[in-house]
Amino acid sequence: MTIMSNKDRAAELRAKCLAVTAEFDKYVVGMSYVGKLMISSAIQGGICHFLAEGVPGTAKTRSVEVISRLMRGKSTVIQFTSDMMPKDITGSAYFHKELDPATGQMVGSWKAAFGDMADSNWILGDEINRAATHTQSAMLSPMSEGRVKLPASSLSAEESTRYLPKVNVFMCTQNPIEQEGTNPLPEAQHDRFLYKVIYDYPSRKDELHLMRNPHLARREILDEIKPVITLDEILETRQYVRENMRVAEPFIEYAASVVRATRPGSPEFIDLYRKNPAIRPILDAVESGISPRANMSLQDACRVRAFLFGKDEDGVSSRDFVMPEDLKAIAHSVFRHRIRMKDEAALRVVKGGKPDDNMWEINPYPTDGSITREQVVERLNKPGKNPITVDHFIDAILTHLDHTTDWSAYQG
Repeated sequence: MTIMSNKDRAAELRAKCLAVTAEFDKYVVGMSYVGKLMISSAIQGGICHFLAEGVPGTAKTRSVEVISRLMRGKSTVIQFTSDMMPKDITGSAYFHKELDPATGQMVGSWKAAFGDMADSNWILGDEINRAATHTQSAMLSPMSEGRVKLPASSLSAEESTRYLPKVNVFMCTQNPIEQEGTNPLPEAQHDRFLYKVIYDYPSRKDELHLMRNPHLARREILDEIKPVITLDEILETRQYVRENMRVAEPFIEYAASVVRATRPGSPEFIDLYRKNPAIRPILDAVESGISPRANMSLQDACRVRAFLFGKDEDGVSSRDFVMPEDLKAIAHSVFRHRIRMKDEAALRVVKGGKPDDNMWEINPYPTDGSITREQVVERLNKPGKNPITVDHFIDAILTHLDHTTDWSAYQG
């Protein structure tokens, strides 16, 4: 693999990555922001996996198939069911017999048979909440460890372990309907996922586009997809981003303030509460905030976002440093599954909870004094009448948290 040494090569790879998002939009209509996050996660590496939620038929499986083909990768789909066992996912050991030509006798030895997950770049765990908890662990452990390990005492540690490809991203889906008899992932496990994306119903414009182009729903159209970037180029881009994208101290301070402001009782949360009476009902609805684990991945995610989608002064070339707008662009997807709202607050994200939407316009909370705090609390106690969601809380922090750094000093 050739390592980039100049900005021209970086610009070339950036153009290829942006071409991936453009092609993704052709085959997965109306989910542009998911395509951007998917190419970003492949570049980022590490624990950069997805938790996806949406009703059936909203292109979750297709997203994985399309992005994999666009980067000449391998994808696999694991359809979870209630009777699935861990070995159905990871593989198992088996006793192999063969004829020894020298002695003419049958001899045997234990062999490892790994599942498709072990050598795939994109792994979709469809409806993971259908499986038992010990089966879910067979998917969650490789996500964090980067390897598949068979529980076989008859094999050596080397024989029973296979490391995943350097480019590997998991997407686990949970169906928000038909929850009877299922095992939703514990909230503590949500922290293993970098992003939570919402597959919502398409807009009227997108729905009309799909109806006027029914061939887009046919499976054979996937065979027309031409690779835009290779896995080696993804790794090359990853190394460039890690070595060249600068994270200045003011951004680190800002990101720390945002994360800490999600935690009730922290000085940042209390300061936000004291200075902004209008959003206190929203802050009152929060039970717990973001863990330190999210902080570590957030910085790398912002680096990739700045490289791919951040514009320099000329409005064309990418920046080589991270800004608050990079964090704001991905905050909803990174934070929404890590923040726990109190029982009286809405636990599910409102319709349309995408990073590029204005949540205040979708489900406005009056800040002009037309509704009192007592009236909001009264609403919270009425099932089905609650206007406050986790996305409102994230917007409240991003809107009201101060950052006055002159970022022009970090250009060039």
